[in-house]
Amino acid sequence: MRIGVPLNDSTVPNAVLKCNYEEAPDFAPPIYFSPFVGKEIAAGSSRKWSVDDIAAFVAIRAERKLGSSIADAPTRQSQILFASSAPDGAVNAVMPGATTDNDTGIDCMYETMSTQDLMRVNQLGGLSVNATGYGDLYVSVVSGRRSATAPDGHIDLKPLRLADTQDKAPPGVGARGQNERFRLRFTNGKQPNYWFDLKYAVLYARPVATSR
Repeated sequence: MRIGVPLNDSTVPNAVLKCNYEEAPDFAPPIYFSPFVGKEIAAGSSRKWSVDDIAAFVAIRAERKLGSSIADAPTRQSQILFASSAPDGAVNAVMPGATTDNDTGIDCMYETMSTQDLMRVNQLGGLSVNATGYGDLYVSVVSGRRSATAPDGHIDLKPLRLADTQDKAPPGVGARGQNERFRLRFTNGKQPNYWFDLKYAVLYARPVATSR
């Protein structure tokens, strides 16, 4: 489900709010409270919202057959077409599996929430992820307040190099810093042909103070 909206000071639609419920046809929430463990748990099969920086006035699903060079079978039969808000009036199709946008990078970012255990002050230890993709995966730890180690609230970690086939242990990287309300942010740096599919991520941290 895609909704074109004008954000910030724009007077024309400059973004698309997208709700993906392919894995949860019942619109299950991404976070639910488990009475068994007494904590909030992230659900893999759930609705997921994202903001796409697509400037478009209108969009249609066009029924037209494309050649066998398109790997995605449903896309060979019909495509979602966006009429651009830009002066060129270009019409672009949404193509699953594309890693560039007319030869420019696609800005891909995934950010987690701060779990209950990370709301308190913690000392960072490192990060391990299970992800596939290609190119550099840029990782940063976003904190709840600014500090000497995170003057802008971000602690940038060493990029993780991904390959199309991950045939070794999940990559990991060390992290240093002390703060609260930690959450993770992953991005491809808007580099052409850089993409990632994140399975899970583990943030290693040690509490150094009691909860407020």
